[in-house]
Amino acid sequence: MTPAVDDERMNGLRQLATRFGASQLVSATCLARSQAAARRAGPGPLSTGLGPLDELTGGGLVPGCLNEIVVGHGGAVVTQSLLASATGAGRFAALVDAGDGLDVDSAAASGVALEKLLWVRAADHVQALRCTETILEADGFALLVLDLAGPAGVGAGRCLPASAWVRLQRLSRASRSVVVLLSARPLAGPLAALTVRLRRVRSRWADSAAGDSWLEGLEPEFERIR
Repeated sequence: MTPAVDDERMNGLRQLATRFGASQLVSATCLARSQAAARRAGPGPLSTGLGPLDELTGGGLVPGCLNEIVVGHGGAVVTQSLLASATGAGRFAALVDAGDGLDVDSAAASGVALEKLLWVRAADHVQALRCTETILEADGFALLVLDLAGPAGVGAGRCLPASAWVRLQRLSRASRSVVVLLSARPLAGPLAALTVRLRRVRSRWADSAAGDSWLEGLEPEFERIR
């Protein structure tokens, strides 16, 4: 088929698509080129859903990097916001939960699309790390959260060799996922591209005209460690 005939047929198909209400028609060649360009550019930062953290990181967390968030009380707020931001945008997320700390009902209420979430309840921190490595090797998740900040979080990392964080950094770089390590104290050190600490979570109250007050939301505060 000559280019002139090809262009003529494409124009005819576009006119036909317009009659049936289709907004756009592109050739397979154009689509392949645009997809290849998108792959070369790579995915952009993923919003955390937490304004102060997005501001601190310049718009969100960068895919292919190991990010560490040191949390204490209020860690559930961070976890749920991360998962809600990813799954709410129609993307798949994974949570490797070493402390069995996810409240499913609360997560759903906060906007987490449970049908797009892989929840792995690991028996200990060693198993949690192995599961994380397996998921990263499988690919397909926009976000992976490794939660080592559960009830036994203070001791997390002591049973793991330093090489564990080297492997996690390498797999994070090789993947197209945003990888977040939640911990009760810094664990990954310089192997993390970003380390921030959750300082506190403040309650935001609203008053009605009748003088009643209710909890309107929670405002976390962060500080950058490195």
